[in-house]
Order: sequence, then C-alpha cells, then structure tokens
Amino acid sequence: MLGTTSKTILSLTFLLGWCLTSASTLQLQPGWRGTSQILVPCEFDGEMHQCVLDTGAPGSSARPSPALDQYPETEATQRGGLAGTTIPCQKKNVLTLIVADQMLTEFPVAVCASESPGFVVGLDAFADHTLYLSIAKKQISASELEVTSQMASGELGQSPAGHVLLDVKLNSQSRQSAIWDTGANVSTVDQGYAEAHPELFQRIPAPALQATDAAGANISLSFYRLQKLEIGGQVFRNLIVWGTDFSPLRTSVGPETNFIIGFDLIRQVDWWIDFHNRRWRIRQSN
Repeated sequence: MLGTTSKTILSLTFLLGWCLTSASTLQLQPGWRGTSQILVPCEFDGEMHQCVLDTGAPGSSARPSPALDQYPETEATQRGGLAGTTIPCQKKNVLTLIVADQMLTEFPVAVCASESPGFVVGLDAFADHTLYLSIAKKQISASELEVTSQMASGELGQSPAGHVLLDVKLNSQSRQSAIWDTGANVSTVDQGYAEAHPELFQRIPAPALQATDAAGANISLSFYRLQKLEIGGQVFRNLIVWGTDFSPLRTSVGPETNFIIGFDLIRQVDWWIDFHNRRWRIRQSN
C-alpha cells in the first residue's frame, strides 16, 4: 500500500481442496531502475491471475472481476495510498485462499475500484504464521523454514493501522522505526525528516519523480543519499532513497515512523517475519 509506481507480485493461488507443501517459486520482472516485481501465476476458481504481495497493506484486496461476483458483499471499506487518498471497496469472503503453503477459508478480500491493482495479498493472509521470503532464492513460504538461533533478530512492532515495524539504525547514529513494505519499489524517507537531518540524508539535485501510489493518486518523489543503514547488524551502504511527505499517513503509521524499507533492501537478505511470536529474523542471502 505504501508503494508507488508498481507493486511487488507474490505467489498466490486460489483453489478448492488443495494445499501447497513447500516454498513457492517466485519470478522476477524488471521494474524501475533495477527493482523488480515478483511474478507468480495464481489461480482463482480455474482462472489464472497475477497476484501482488503488499506488506504495506494490512488487508488483502482485488479489483472487480466476474470471478468475484458470486460472493456476497459483507461490508463497505476502502484502500489507501501514500498520498492519503482512498478508493471505495466492498469486502467479500472468498471460499478458499491458498497463499504460499497455507490454506485459508472464508478469507476476506476488499473488492475495490478498477484503478487498484489486481489481486493484492496483504498482511492479514499471514496472521499467526511465519512469512519466509527470499528474493535471491526466489522462494516464499508461510512456514518456519531453516530458522536458527544464529540469525539476527529483533522485536516486531506494529503501527496503528497494523503495518509491520522494524528498528533500523541510520549512519550508526539515529534509531528509527521503519515499515517493512514489499510493495514499495525503493526505500523511502519522510521528506520533512530528511530535510531536518542533513547529517543523515544528502539531497540529490535531480528533478522530482512523478509517480502514482497504491490508490492511483499522483505523488512527487525527491532523491536522497543515505551512507549507511543497519538492520539487526546487517549493513547496507551508499543507498539512494526516495523522499516524500508522510503527513497524510500519520494516523496510520504513527508519529515516530519516518522510513519505509522497500524492495531494494528486502531483496538483499532472506527474511522471516514471525507474526505469532512478534519477531523478525534476517540472514544474508547466499
């Protein structure tokens, strides 16, 4: 939900009476300047679709489709984006959702206006499970695969709207709470915070990038250089990050969250996000 020009695609299969037993294989489609979308075929009642993993979206959603017409509406809701605008949605419960290697029944999906992406899998699909994601290995699973005590780990936080929050360290100085967002192409900083901390973020003199958020609204993105970012002892250096105004998101992300961990960082390590025990783990991708 907090992404911009495109959203990361994930393995999702809608089927009746069938369950995966191992990690699903991801495919990468080149995106904005070295970023990628993760593409995997998904099937809903015999129809094939491309599906989206958006961990910046607390809830799962879809655009209107004849395949969804059979399900009754349960309640009105909405889907928002980085600019703070929303699009109207109607929740429907699909009979069976299989995502990675788990099966969910009577699963709520918000059917939104046609401007929204296709099928979007949000954080609600992994409640009480461990999401394993390795871009390098092109794998995703909802099981605790290869978890060891030697991995860097930390406490999993939660924003007012339910986003996944991790502690990061910027240039070995400032600790920040950051959203873990597979739907964001590039890691992003609140522009007001970046301008207030030039010792952390160096503004790059370049024309602003005009993009659209998850709700189809126009946003303007500036460019900043961050020398070093640390997550659980894992160091990322010489980063180019986007900057934009987070103020429309404050009620959703909280007053202290000024950074989004996007696909450009997520792809560099293997991740275990343990929703049940509220822990995260990372390991250098081999």
